[in-house]
Amino acid sequence: MSLVIIKLAGILFWHLYNSLMFAQRVFLYRFTYSS
Repeated sequence: MSLVIIKLAGILFWHLYNSLMFAQRVFLYRFTYSS
């Protein structure tokens, strides 16, 4: 049971990390081309 929870936590963390990287990339893209 604990292995399933760890796996779900890892997947959730991976999606959160990817969304943060995507948001940072979009922010840098807009910041670079706005000026």
